[in-house]
Amino acid sequence: MSDESTMDSRAAIRTFRETGEAWATRIASSAASFVQYPAHAEAKSVSGWRAVRLVAEAGDGSWAGAQVLIRRLPGPFGAMGYVPFGPVVAATDDALAARLRAALLASFADLRADGVTLLRFEVPDMLPVPEGDDAVHPAAALTAPLRATWEAALTTAGLRFTAGETVQPRSTRVIDLRLGLEAVRAAWHPTRRRYARQAEESGVRVRLASATEAASLATVMGAIAARAEIFSRPAAVYEHIMRSFGSAAELTIAEGPDGTLVGAFLTITVGRSTTWLFGGAIDHESVRHAATALQADAISRAVTRGSERYDLWGLPTAGIDENKLKWAGRAWAYGGAFDVDLDPLRGALARYALRLRRRILRTGMRGLGD
Repeated sequence: MSDESTMDSRAAIRTFRETGEAWATRIASSAASFVQYPAHAEAKSVSGWRAVRLVAEAGDGSWAGAQVLIRRLPGPFGAMGYVPFGPVVAATDDALAARLRAALLASFADLRADGVTLLRFEVPDMLPVPEGDDAVHPAAALTAPLRATWEAALTTAGLRFTAGETVQPRSTRVIDLRLGLEAVRAAWHPTRRRYARQAEESGVRVRLASATEAASLATVMGAIAARAEIFSRPAAVYEHIMRSFGSAAELTIAEGPDGTLVGAFLTITVGRSTTWLFGGAIDHESVRHAATALQADAISRAVTRGSERYDLWGLPTAGIDENKLKWAGRAWAYGGAFDVDLDPLRGALARYALRLRRRILRTGMRGLGD
């Protein structure tokens, strides 16, 4: 990957690959999602993914970069590259940011050397969903400006692209923690405050757990999966996620008065943001509102850790959105995804095959784990 000189020599841009350690240092002070951290790449390694990190950097320290996950596709299709909620851009002005985006995207062509024929990246930026609008299926017009920024960069980079299907959530709800815990709690729906109090009064206790207790989370997620008819992951996957993220991952377990497992939660904290990744409660005749107790505890822990935002991570259905709304989070919409054909023939064929596979899986089952 060679340096690229721009028309303005004072802001020459060079592109290069970066080690995981250097990338972790680079994004630590950014607003990058946890899925752009090396720990996420390590967590995904059990599914056959590996990672490379590409950076475009200007002389003043401004940069754009992406952690690209790569996995071999079946048959003759080569490999797929995937950038979850990236690239990340940190620039001193808008004009330089635009040139950094284009330079970074142009460097994606070098992924052909890694066998990548199709690359998908998800626009990392988001906009608030107006009150009363559909938060589960945000209007395309709302997020069009976010896509336009990257469409311009793709065009400048000379890449062949089309709209892609997102893997990560299309929208989410985020709780602003900056006002402090009392103000956050006061904004909750009255039922949430009441249920949290009732859970405590009934003897539900929430405690911090370690990666060695990942089997408890797997038990809870298995019970939830059975109710929702979705895919369930084995305990080893959850343990690997926790060990990959280290202290950034927090597992909390809810137990009934007799010590019986009634629920579990897993959150990830990077920078000033905490994300609720997995969790819920097991149906239990004598214990109610364990999930509410866990969520209230997780939000409290996030405030204690110094987080400024608590991401409820995804709004797949209207029912789930209605539930998460009661925690007073604001709805945000992401900009969608782009597919880039690095190999004109095999990239297009791979895109078609992936779309067909996804359609078949959606028809045959209501949920899928990877």
